[in-house]
Amino acid sequence: MSRRRDAGLAVAAAVPLAFAIAVLDSPVRPTAIAVGVVGTLLLEAVLQLDRDRVRTVWERRRVQATTLVAGALLVLLGVFLLGQQVLVAVFGGLVTYLCLLAVVCLRERASTR
Repeated sequence: MSRRRDAGLAVAAAVPLAFAIAVLDSPVRPTAIAVGVVGTLLLEAVLQLDRDRVRTVWERRRVQATTLVAGALLVLLGVFLLGQQVLVAVFGGLVTYLCLLAVVCLRERASTR
């Protein structure tokens, strides 16, 4: 699976979140954004510990679909239990992930020159 597809899945998750944030007029607080950023960076750091195995599992379409559905359900549950800041935190995390993908792609492109 390519980084392009990873980015596409992240965008597919981020667009409805951005829409929900706008429609619900959710307050965008720095704390919620920081939670999303730090959470994404920590998760990516942990996943790097066994990168090959993670990639092998992630490349299964069933895993990708299950992750998107479970993620959406967890966000809904989080909003119900904790409030709209969950939307902002998750959106911040997805934007951070997209930025990480961009940095990795740019770094690879620069190293092949």
